[in-house]
Amino acid sequence: MKTKLAIVCILLACGAIGYGVYRLAFSSAELRDGSYEVVICATGDVHGAYFEKGYRGEERHKSSLARVATFIENVRANGKNPIVLDLGDAYQGDMASYYYNYVDTVSEHIFASMTKYIGYDAYVVGNHDIETGHAVYDRVRRDLGKPYLAANAIRTGEGEEAGLPYFDDYTMIDRDGIRIAVIGMTNANIGNWLSDSLWYGMEFSIISDIAQQMVDSVQAAHRPHVTVLAIHSGRGDGSGPDIENEGLYLARTLRGVDVVLCSHDHKVVPDAPYNPNGPIVLLDAGNKARNINVAVVKFLVKDGEVRRKIVEGDVFNLSDVEPSAAFEERFSSHYAAVDSFADLPVCTIMDTIRFDVSLEKPSAYLTLIHEVQLEATGADVSFTAPLTTRGFIAPGVLTQADVTELYRFENKLVTITMTGRQIRDYLEFSYGNQIAGEGPTYNYDSAAGIKYRVNRKAAKGRRVSITSMADGSKFDPEREYTVAINSYRVNGGGYLLRDGAGIDPDTIEPLAEYGEVRTLLREYLSAKGEYTPHKADNWRFVK
Repeated sequence: MKTKLAIVCILLACGAIGYGVYRLAFSSAELRDGSYEVVICATGDVHGAYFEKGYRGEERHKSSLARVATFIENVRANGKNPIVLDLGDAYQGDMASYYYNYVDTVSEHIFASMTKYIGYDAYVVGNHDIETGHAVYDRVRRDLGKPYLAANAIRTGEGEEAGLPYFDDYTMIDRDGIRIAVIGMTNANIGNWLSDSLWYGMEFSIISDIAQQMVDSVQAAHRPHVTVLAIHSGRGDGSGPDIENEGLYLARTLRGVDVVLCSHDHKVVPDAPYNPNGPIVLLDAGNKARNINVAVVKFLVKDGEVRRKIVEGDVFNLSDVEPSAAFEERFSSHYAAVDSFADLPVCTIMDTIRFDVSLEKPSAYLTLIHEVQLEATGADVSFTAPLTTRGFIAPGVLTQADVTELYRFENKLVTITMTGRQIRDYLEFSYGNQIAGEGPTYNYDSAAGIKYRVNRKAAKGRRVSITSMADGSKFDPEREYTVAINSYRVNGGGYLLRDGAGIDPDTIEPLAEYGEVRTLLREYLSAKGEYTPHKADNWRFVK
């Protein structure tokens, strides 16, 4: 911890990555002549990494909000009073977040409780936060009790509030007379990823379409000394506007912004890109509270004007930061509740389910998911992909924690119609990516309900051959089939529908929605009481 504090002190004293100096000509308002400094700390993509301890005797995670608590405590102990922000995707991805999203819906949400304890000042809405649904994120917003930012999430419909932000658009924070503007925006691609049942009542503007106007408006109204753009958008390549990853482009082009804080892409990025309007830092702390962004803005006031400004920043790894004992004690009862929930028995599993064989052949893992989706919907065909390719579940009592391992995301199950030809083209695109090793494995869909073969060496567009339906009946390329598919995919995730099947996700009207796949999986196994894993024999690779 001494090493970490020394690094932080060096940053606060003289900067860590490249910085610049420029002269300004605006009034300092109430500030007297002298030197001033603002420290901004930010987490992003925490994804439920609240506790240092795992559940049911798992190893410690070695990344958690408990380490963030220690870091912020020590920054304050060194005489700094930082602005503390979170950049979104905070309460999806772990047993604890699931428990407080959907099981204990009466208590204050654990993310709100923990970040209040640490002393956060504001939050940005993430796409996975929206994925939890209105009931969850509207409740979290109330529980946070601090600005919840998404200036580009605009209310739709009629009435006085139509056209205004659904969430907060910005917040002004005062630190000893220094005015800090924090403008927050979320990922504009939400509308393409998630069912509109999750975000009804709003629409999402591309950040770069409104960012400069927003900055100009806030500066005209409040004349902040420091302006921070906090976005749930990745760094990107900076080449131009990008609906999903706009951080670098914004940092290179915006006027009047000192710090751009990114998230979403889970990359660790400390950068000081060139901006002709003045120095700026771009920071992205990755995910799971493994790192934290620290930006420092220093400026000089002389004769009533800000004459010089220095912008510095870096991303700090928290692996050698000890978790806060006081934090862990404060939330020990919360941990106990989640751990007890994780240990709830669901059924008895009679054989091992391995995750690492799902890409080469039919596996017990994906066979189970397909079974659940087909039984819940009565669909002709099911699509799913491995959400993990590491580890296994051993025979014995299957618990709620194991169900979370089997299905890690809060995706909903829906049914749509697809022609036989579109089904084949969808699989052609999916296996084409898999064979080429392009993209994440959670976009490598396989199918159930049909029998097919995949030729690795065949030309693009000719790899997948569907021989029949699963029961041996004829598969017809021209016929329409009912397909069970998750909400991430049906809203454009992985581009399998758009670029594979040639279906614009914006045109899809689901036949029905069935709730969360994870919940359906738990109910399916619980009803059986005893489950013997087995592998389907409906597809294989051929030479």
